[in-house]
Amino acid sequence: MLPRLHVDSFDWSTWRNCDVELMFGCQCRTDQIVKNKKIFRQHAIGYIEAERLICRPKNKNKAVLFFNNDTYCWFHMTDREFEEVFDN
Repeated sequence: MLPRLHVDSFDWSTWRNCDVELMFGCQCRTDQIVKNKKIFRQHAIGYIEAERLICRPKNKNKAVLFFNNDTYCWFHMTDREFEEVFDN
């Protein structure tokens, strides 16, 4: 299971770094995220419940932190997307 991270791991600059299409080769859409779950699993560092965020809080979402191409970035996944990618 992916580890839960401290809220301080999720800031504005790291969020702005996340261009999903450029970094992971797919659009940030549920079907694309699930289809490409292998690459997301490979680069994921951890997550936090997105409602706990100071930067861009969101209900019923997880914020997931990644490291890819020497860059840290994060974006929101719905709870369903998160379960499809990381609980299987």
